[in-house]
Amino acid sequence: MLLASDAFCALLRRDHPLAGEPSVTVGDLDDDPFLLSRGGCERHIRRLYRSARVPFAPAHRVREMGTLLAMVRAGVGVSIVPDLAGSMLDGDLTLVPVRPRRTRRLVLAAAPDADPAAAALLAAARGRTVGPDPARSGGRAGAPIDAGRNVGAAQ
Repeated sequence: MLLASDAFCALLRRDHPLAGEPSVTVGDLDDDPFLLSRGGCERHIRRLYRSARVPFAPAHRVREMGTLLAMVRAGVGVSIVPDLAGSMLDGDLTLVPVRPRRTRRLVLAAAPDADPAAAALLAAARGRTVGPDPARSGGRAGAPIDAGRNVGAAQ
């Protein structure tokens, strides 16, 4: 089940010269050391660089998002992160969309015979509830729910 589509953005200090731009390219970021987040989006970032024919040479590789944010805030470099990271930013940092636009799909995946907790999560994502529904199940708890096929990982 597709939950959302999330675009990639440059992560910059608010006082960075590119912070006020409507969008940037990966080539625009070449003047600063690049900080690579190892949190699962590396393949998307590599594709951005490859498609732009810009050499990919991260100055630092960082595993934790909090560390990445602190390093950008301290002026160590710049990064590219999913737009969802915007909820973690303070007033010192900003996101600028990267062009050409690259997105990732956030999906929820569960096996058809998923346990009740997974089925409930899937149902909630679909806007349904799981549990007693006398009108649907004759007073029995939890009528079966098709758990679907796609829900759980960023692609």
